[in-house]
Amino acid sequence: MKQVASAYRSFHASTASGGQLVVMLYEGAARFLEEAARAYRAGDSDAAGQAVTRAERILLELMASLDLRYDLAGRLLALYRFMFERLADARRRRDAGELERVRGWLVDLKDAWQQADRQLRSQGTVS
Repeated sequence: MKQVASAYRSFHASTASGGQLVVMLYEGAARFLEEAARAYRAGDSDAAGQAVTRAERILLELMASLDLRYDLAGRLLALYRFMFERLADARRRRDAGELERVRGWLVDLKDAWQQADRQLRSQGTVS
């Protein structure tokens, strides 16, 4: 079953628009932070640390993909760096609540990207 899910995600990613890919990254990071918070609450620091690392890698990918010629990209970079720092702090303190705060910010960003992507699609700007 995991192979089927992985194949679906791979196909979906290969056919997604740029906006949809960003949404998928936010969804993945949010999912990993939810797993990490759950693991910290269960006392499983190793599993939590692995999940936080996966979320951090997604944030790094988001940072690396920014085109810093645009003002918005610079603002997103600052936000991603702030979230990355919050994750490092949460890992040190094993703080599930802090992970959930960062997760909430990622969900808010995901929702905004989804709305923007839908709007662009309805205008025919993105295929």
